[in-house]
Amino acid sequence: MPDRSVILTIVDQTWASPGSILDLLESFRIGHGTKHFLNHLVIVALDNKAFHYCNSIYPHCFFLVNTTTPLLTPSLEFKLLEQVIELGYNLFFTDADVMWFRNPATYIVDMKELEIVCNFYSVDPPSIASEVDGGFFYLKSNEISLDYFKYWELKRVLYLNSQNQSLCEATVTDPSFEMIGFRVKYLEESHFNGFCQQRRNMSEIVTVHANCCDSIQSKVHDLKLLHEDWRHFTALSSGKTSLRGSSVTWRVPSKCKS
Repeated sequence: MPDRSVILTIVDQTWASPGSILDLLESFRIGHGTKHFLNHLVIVALDNKAFHYCNSIYPHCFFLVNTTTPLLTPSLEFKLLEQVIELGYNLFFTDADVMWFRNPATYIVDMKELEIVCNFYSVDPPSIASEVDGGFFYLKSNEISLDYFKYWELKRVLYLNSQNQSLCEATVTDPSFEMIGFRVKYLEESHFNGFCQQRRNMSEIVTVHANCCDSIQSKVHDLKLLHEDWRHFTALSSGKTSLRGSSVTWRVPSKCKS
């Protein structure tokens, strides 16, 4: 893991309650080379209930008390990211429903300003899919990244239709960020995957995003199946060769849409 790095995820009371998403931090403990990331993970709570529940199960919780609404908007998310990199921390951002099964830092070798998972229909040139945000990205803390966020803030004021853009949308629809030297790499979906995709090779997978779910109940159900499948795979792969687990397949998505 790069020096001075933090992992950030954001939850509200829907995701941070008994039996919900936040209880599934288990993926960090059962993944290959991921357990130490718990020492760098900061969970940002959007409301009081989420903050209190987070504190009951995890030591590094932060209450975003200055929010006027419990809903996370792209503008609020961008501001939070900017504050973290201003402090000099490289940032791994992960949605709470993204399960880490391998160390993603080993796949972020270029260390560009932004290395992000975006779901595209095509990549040459990239076009925005219905589910553009893959729930995971790496953001480098430097002056170029800070300049990009200042540019984005100005753009948000000048163009109202850009206020709700995610980072995926912002980089794909406006490549002018290249002029300030802000480098972007789109991470391979074969390694950083989700329920919406069907290309999940257990021998290659790094993270899995529980997207394409209509309800929290379906999401939690399928994430528990995901953990069981991973444990089965690692048990079979713990012998002399990893090929022993190559025939294991995911049972998910089950209740979520594929």
